Amino acid sequence: MPHSFKPPFVVTYPQTNESLEAIVRGLSIVASDNVLSICGSGDQPLALLERARSVVAIDIDSDQMHYALARVEQLRNGKFWQFRNPGMSVREFLWKSIIARNERNGVVRAFFNQERLRILQQKLHHLHFCEGDIFDYLGPPNLHQGQFDKVYLSNALDLAVAGGKPDAIFKLLHIVKNSGLIYVSDDFFLRLFSKDFSGKIVLDEELTNEARETRADLLEWMPSVYRKIAV
Repeated sequence: MPHSFKPPFVVTYPQTNESLEAIVRGLSIVASDNVLSICGSGDQPLALLERARSVVAIDIDSDQMHYALARVEQLRNGKFWQFRNPGMSVREFLWKSIIARNERNGVVRAFFNQERLRILQQKLHHLHFCEGDIFDYLGPPNLHQGQFDKVYLSNALDLAVAGGKPDAIFKLLHIVKNSGLIYVSDDFFLRLFSKDFSGKIVLDEELTNEARETRADLLEWMPSVYRKIAV
């Protein structure tokens, strides 16, 4: 069923405010990866899809999900200009400081060049959407332990812990493969509760440095990449 395009001013994230290059490189995406990703504007799961086998995009915000689905439909129909220019000026009163400091729009548009969009257009059948809480993801009926190789959380863990769910990461770990990777935009809460995670996840310093070296084009996120310890 076609998704009517919700105007950007009704959603929190009309485009990502993170570095797509940092996310892809930090998670070291390869062709065999099955990835679980926060949906957001749709930019992040699409960036991951280019190299991954499959991506499941999930978001608790129904407006955000509807918006991302409509952008994917634009991409499917070859409306590349509309996809790359989702009317940010409508929300300039909220994003003005970000745009002025980082030229975020230009960075995102540059990432989604024509060649990359054509590749993504052919892989959209490997992108699946799910509305809900990423920490309560149940997946298909035949969900098995270790379904995902990589997980992109953005800042969802911070929001979950701040909302009174300090054990949120534990609910997620059972669907991540041993040695699988988890990308967070900021690891404040993971460091705060580091003793609780001992023996379960460990910071991958090499990939964290890779992500941080390529994140300088957008905001002051301090991304970190964690690896699930094999048990």
